[in-house]
Amino acid sequence: MIKINTVWGTTAIPEENLEVCLALVDGESTNITSKCQPPDTLMGTAEWPANDLRRASYVLPIPAEAGPGEYELAMAFADPVSGERVGETAVLGNLVVHPFAPEIITAVTWNGGIDLLGSDVHENGDDLDVTLYWQTDQP
Repeated sequence: MIKINTVWGTTAIPEENLEVCLALVDGESTNITSKCQPPDTLMGTAEWPANDLRRASYVLPIPAEAGPGEYELAMAFADPVSGERVGETAVLGNLVVHPFAPEIITAVTWNGGIDLLGSDVHENGDDLDVTLYWQTDQP
């Protein structure tokens, strides 16, 4: 799961309501997963005043089918009715998905929504390094 924090700024009143779309794209330009939603849950973009700043957070789940590899994280605005992109798509950066390979596999669930999938344990001198592999179905 990827969480993106944004600050949107206007220089003029936007003319239309738009959605912000996040996408995870592989090296062959295949869209692995995407999610579109309003950039502001309180008011549409057409209602934003000029010279205003809006803060928002978005979550993009990474599907298990994504598999290990390098992906681009992209963001764009889209028309909420047609789904057509408005303006340019911004590549926010590269994301590396590592293979899921814990040394110890577990299947423990808490409160029906948080799963401990596995762990790694390594001695490091007098220290014990523990890595836990967690998964949740919601942000």
